[in-house]
Amino acid sequence: MSTFPGIIPAVVVPFAPDESIDVDALKANLAHLLDGGIHGLVVNGTMGEAGSLSSEERALVLETVVAAAAGRVPVSAGGPVPGAARRLGVRGERRPGAER
Repeated sequence: MSTFPGIIPAVVVPFAPDESIDVDALKANLAHLLDGGIHGLVVNGTMGEAGSLSSEERALVLETVVAAAAGRVPVSAGGPVPGAARRLGVRGERRPGAER
């Protein structure tokens, strides 16, 4: 059985006034969390804004988080979309070499 010890916050996705993802603010938030000593990150979970993001936006958020984590902490990514076919499509977005 796997355990998830420590502090593992869900990543909040900030938006710009034009409703696009504010990548700079996301990076700043991630730097603050990582500098604070967290033990992992949860991204694109089911309780936040990820369900309303497009596939491209979810990929952008995930890529930004993984790059910021840079192997220092594990990243747990969700795929909050309705319907099995769409969910399978999200799983297909995984990058080669990423763990399940």
